[in-house]
Amino acid sequence: NPEHFKAYLETSLSKRELFEWKFVHVAKRFGAIASDAEYGKVSMRRIIEDYVGSPIYKETLRELETEKLDIEKSVEILKKIQNKEILVFFKPGLSPLGKLGVKYKYAEIVGPGKPEKEIFELFKQRLLNTQVKLVCMNCGEWEQTYTVGKISKEIACKRCGAKLLSVVRPSSKVLKIVKKGLKGKLTQQEKKVYQTLMQKADLYLVYKLKAIKVLAGRGIGPKTARRILARFHRSDEELLKDVLEAERNFVRTRKYWSV
Repeated sequence: NPEHFKAYLETSLSKRELFEWKFVHVAKRFGAIASDAEYGKVSMRRIIEDYVGSPIYKETLRELETEKLDIEKSVEILKKIQNKEILVFFKPGLSPLGKLGVKYKYAEIVGPGKPEKEIFELFKQRLLNTQVKLVCMNCGEWEQTYTVGKISKEIACKRCGAKLLSVVRPSSKVLKIVKKGLKGKLTQQEKKVYQTLMQKADLYLVYKLKAIKVLAGRGIGPKTARRILARFHRSDEELLKDVLEAERNFVRTRKYWSV
């Protein structure tokens, strides 16, 4: 249906290499990716999935549609094909346009930088809307998901009242490991997971909501979080700026987001 062409196009486009290439340039301008990061040196698919629906994602689609596509004319042509005003013939091999696509690589595009304040506000909004799951490391019987920006007071386990709570992603299923850890029956791999969970719980025990905000950052584990939290921050904004910088560093130095 030509009327649904734009929706179909955006779904397909977001899975293409062209979208990844453009996403890198847009993300650099927003400050989400280091300006010296090179396309092709990191796997972008996981990063893009984390940004679906974000201003960076939407801007990438908008720029591609504006610079590379003519959606209005495409819909017009599809309608004419549907009404048999234009006949379509299939031939083997590449079309002239297809040959050009194979022959030439994408040209570099340099866009104007976004103000640092705007970048920070976008980051702050995203971080505060991030959901995290708190898991009780004391009893292993309680877990609950919260939105970071809606947590206004110190949280304790609803089962045992302990504040030894680890911070994980909502999709993480770690209660089984916590229960096994409390009984001392862990495999070597599970021990590593359990130790990480305990390190996060120790941070929450000391730093409370600050620890949640830091650990909600993408790619920030307990080691990086401890380093950030150990610094003196005169305001919440200073703390979040350190989280933003840690995220940028993660993108620069890692191929994949940690799970």
